[in-house]
Amino acid sequence: MGKLRRTVAVVDDDTSLRRSVGRLLNDYGFAAVEYASAEAFLRHDVKTPIDCLVLDIDLGGMSGIELRKLKGAGAKLPIIFITRGIRTHRCSQEGARIVGSRLGQPVSSEPAAPVGFGAHSHG
Repeated sequence: MGKLRRTVAVVDDDTSLRRSVGRLLNDYGFAAVEYASAEAFLRHDVKTPIDCLVLDIDLGGMSGIELRKLKGAGAKLPIIFITRGIRTHRCSQEGARIVGSRLGQPVSSEPAAPVGFGAHSHG
């Protein structure tokens, strides 16, 4: 029986970045599943447990911050926020209140420490 891999969902509307982050996570032994929008993530198959979420703050439709609020109702899902820059006033006001990891885009492919689970949980 193989070692169980933790599953990390990557939600970003930038296809190139989403795929790059997914590949990087796979290289570190995580099972990465990719979603192009917050709405697509909300429709994911609940049979696939998500252990951590890498989430763009400023998505085209529902923002990453809005998704965090929806998932915050009873969920203790660790979230790592990434963003190129917050374009809307609404997102910047809410983003200022977020406590957690924030990486600027683009994410470097240089070796980095593997994603930690539990360190940035909310709920």
